[in-house]
Amino acid sequence: MTIGIYKLNFNGTNKVYIGQSTNIRLRYNIHKTSLKNNKSSKKLQEAYLLFGMPTLEILIECDIEELNSLEKEAIAIYDSINNGFNTFDDATHRSILRGELAGNSKYANDLIIEVFNYLVENKLTHREISNITGISRGALADISSGVSHKWLKDLYPEQYDLLLQLKGTARKTAKNIKNIGYPSVVSPDNIIYTISPSLRGFCRQHNLNHGGLGELLRGHKKEYKGWKITQ
Repeated sequence: MTIGIYKLNFNGTNKVYIGQSTNIRLRYNIHKTSLKNNKSSKKLQEAYLLFGMPTLEILIECDIEELNSLEKEAIAIYDSINNGFNTFDDATHRSILRGELAGNSKYANDLIIEVFNYLVENKLTHREISNITGISRGALADISSGVSHKWLKDLYPEQYDLLLQLKGTARKTAKNIKNIGYPSVVSPDNIIYTISPSLRGFCRQHNLNHGGLGELLRGHKKEYKGWKITQ
C-alpha cells in the first residue's frame, strides 16, 4: 500500500491531475471506475471524454500528515488548477457541485469515493479521515451507516455491503481497543519502548503523530521518523 501524491497523465495533452491517497493503486482503480460510470468530477470527466483513460504516475511517497501540504505543493508546481484538471488546491476544499455531478452533495464525487475507500479499509478513525479529506465527521457517519450517498452501492456493491457490516462491529471494536498489544518500538536514540498506556498517549509523550506511528505498528511502513519496530 503506497501513501503519497500521484499524477494522472492523459495522452494528447500536457495538462494533468494531481491527487493524494493512502492507497494510490486502489485510488487509481477508483478513478477508472468513476470515469467509466460518468461519476467523476466535471474537469476529469471532460478530460476522459477527450483523451481517454489516464495513466498513473506516483510522484512521491510520504507520511499521512504530509499529504495535504505536498499535494498543494505539487498542484502549484504543475499549475493543475489553471492549466490542468484539478478543481481545488488541496483535498480539504469542498466542491460547490450539486446534484448528479456531486451525488446530491456539497462534496465532489471523487472526494466521496476517496472517503468511502478509507471507510471500507477501516484503518483510520473518522477524525483522521476528516483531517485528510476535509469532510465532517457527521458526514462520514452518514456515509458509513448508509444514510447518505447510497449511489456508492451501485458502483461498489461488495465494498458497500462490507461497510454496512463494519458498522455493526464498530462499537465492539472500540470497547476492545485498549486490549490491543502493540509491538515494542526503538527510538532514533536506540531506546526500546513499550506502547503504553495508549497509542495516542504515547505519541503525545514523544511528540509523534499517532497516524504515522500507527502505520508503522500495522506493518505498512518499515520506519517512521527514525522509529522502528524491535526485531
